[in-house]
Amino acid sequence: DFLQIDASINRGNSGGPTFDLNGNVIGVNTAIFSPTGGSVGIGFAIPAELASEVTKSLIKDGKVSRGWLGVAIQDLTDDMAEAQGIKDAKGAIIADVTNGSPAEKGGLARGDIILSVNGDKVTDATSTTRLVGKLIANTQNKFEIIRGGKKQTLNVTVGERPSNPNAIVEPALSSSATTAPDTGKEVKEVGATFEKMDDELRTRLGLREGENGLLVSGITKDGVMEEAGIQEGMVILEVNNKPATSVEAFRKAITDAKNAKRTKILIAVRIGQITNYRTIDLSDAE
Repeated sequence: DFLQIDASINRGNSGGPTFDLNGNVIGVNTAIFSPTGGSVGIGFAIPAELASEVTKSLIKDGKVSRGWLGVAIQDLTDDMAEAQGIKDAKGAIIADVTNGSPAEKGGLARGDIILSVNGDKVTDATSTTRLVGKLIANTQNKFEIIRGGKKQTLNVTVGERPSNPNAIVEPALSSSATTAPDTGKEVKEVGATFEKMDDELRTRLGLREGENGLLVSGITKDGVMEEAGIQEGMVILEVNNKPATSVEAFRKAITDAKNAKRTKILIAVRIGQITNYRTIDLSDAE
């Protein structure tokens, strides 16, 4: 988050203080919006309360230490909440958890919806990252979550953010794994054909030990899966927070959603090393 200001800021001013009319420092000059490179009256500053946290860390430790969970998170959209029968929920959904991370050790799991951190409400993925970043490494903190439709609180000890957290990844997707098999079972309701995993395919796709899923081997043009951005070669790991172990399990999730009068299902999709959530709108299915 930035403060938008109309003070004259030009090149070379970044890092300087932003004052209010009483001479109080309220921010740190950061950037300008300008088609010419000069000031046009639109500038941005880091709020002082954020900058002060960095200052305290530098004075105390000589470096900035940020709390780290080891998760990939997304904004919880209305469609995602609807697919799980959750009303009026704001937060961030955990799309993936790094093996051996503080999050895994603390009991957080894929599909958990983070509502608050130490009582501070979470509104989206950005606010979650900010709140976790402010935490002191190796301290225990309370995370309020929704899991399986029920609220609970977990005590999680956060770690110190690595210098390169992106380097802590799972096995990479091999180049040969992007080609989907030609055969599989079709789920007409969503316009897709799936191939069940075997050990060889699981290894080629770089899935973790014990991780299973369905490989998308065919997509119907203009179908609901295509509309959700699903492509051949992607792997469906979960459907409505349950493992996608078979086509039958996928069909059952659709049936359960319809029986619960829900028009959307939530799926966890693996694309190479990245896992994220998508929603499928069953009301558009034939």
